[in-house]
Amino acid sequence: MPVLSQSWSVTDWSSLAQGVGTIAGVIVALAFAVRELLSRGRDGRRSQAELVAAWYDATSTADGQGTLARIANGSPVPVYEAVVSLVLVRGAGPRTGGDLKGIEGHQHVIPVVPPGQWSIKFDTSWGGMMSFPGIELAFIDAAGRNWRRKADGHLVKLKSSPLLHYEIGELVPYAQLEERRWHLNERFDQSDDT
Repeated sequence: MPVLSQSWSVTDWSSLAQGVGTIAGVIVALAFAVRELLSRGRDGRRSQAELVAAWYDATSTADGQGTLARIANGSPVPVYEAVVSLVLVRGAGPRTGGDLKGIEGHQHVIPVVPPGQWSIKFDTSWGGMMSFPGIELAFIDAAGRNWRRKADGHLVKLKSSPLLHYEIGELVPYAQLEERRWHLNERFDQSDDT
């Protein structure tokens, strides 16, 4: 009958420590790998949406009657059912497109925003010395996911389509985009019709 030794040598303890360390290292490596895979999946779902933005252009329209919004779709494919809202970033008034219910002239619906740089005109503006306007943009990406780019630039996933989110009816007149090319370091030349 074999006899079990009650005492362990230094070598035995060292081997045990190495084994435990190896198992712990494998567990930590697996945890990092799973986290990276989940992060890539989330980033992949957001990749097109992160390339779409809109902002307020402080330059008034050529006729001085209105406000310009800039839209940039830096992705290689269009986005759909876009709702562009003229809101306020600072001052008293609507902060989101959802706050615009019943206020005419501060939202446009665009069926397709192709890749490129675009402008859209609002025939109205937000006045007031302490007010600062912004543009909110909601859209559906090419994979059918719904997004809202808030006026402060944050990207938020929507649970429903932009038309449903803002409670806009299906029979809404669509707005026209104007293609514009500009450089970020240059002012927008309103006389340029290219």
